[in-house]
Amino acid sequence: MALIKKFYMKNNSATKFFRKPFCGDKMKNNYELEKFVRDTLGCGCPQEVFNKIEYDKKQNGPWERRINVGDRLLVYFINVDAERNIPKKITAAMESGVTERDNNKFNRFRLVVVTSNHHEISKLSEQTFCESKLFDEKTHLHFVSEDDIQALDCI
Repeated sequence: MALIKKFYMKNNSATKFFRKPFCGDKMKNNYELEKFVRDTLGCGCPQEVFNKIEYDKKQNGPWERRINVGDRLLVYFINVDAERNIPKKITAAMESGVTERDNNKFNRFRLVVVTSNHHEISKLSEQTFCESKLFDEKTHLHFVSEDDIQALDCI
């Protein structure tokens, strides 16, 4: 079962829906998600898009974490530290993410590879991503470390 948290902003107040205890202040957590999407991923989405943010976390499936920003930007996170896992994980995440993006009319899909071996896996990751039949101008690949997403783990 996925951990699902949804943040809906109205009149500067947030309502949260979640399945396990919430860690920290809800506005701070919404801020951390927006900061990550803007600063780390380089999203130039208008401010109103951040009025609705959904953050999901699960153990099994094509992604470990998922962010929906205003029903316009879809972000999947996958953890990869061994080259042998790269093609399978990226292919599964691309198939799921691009399908979800297209079915729900999102503007962009960003796949975030969380790794401690960026230099060792980046070439194969980029090759797998770019050679995918699903790769287009609305798909983006990012590499981050566990430290980069540490603030999200409290969410």
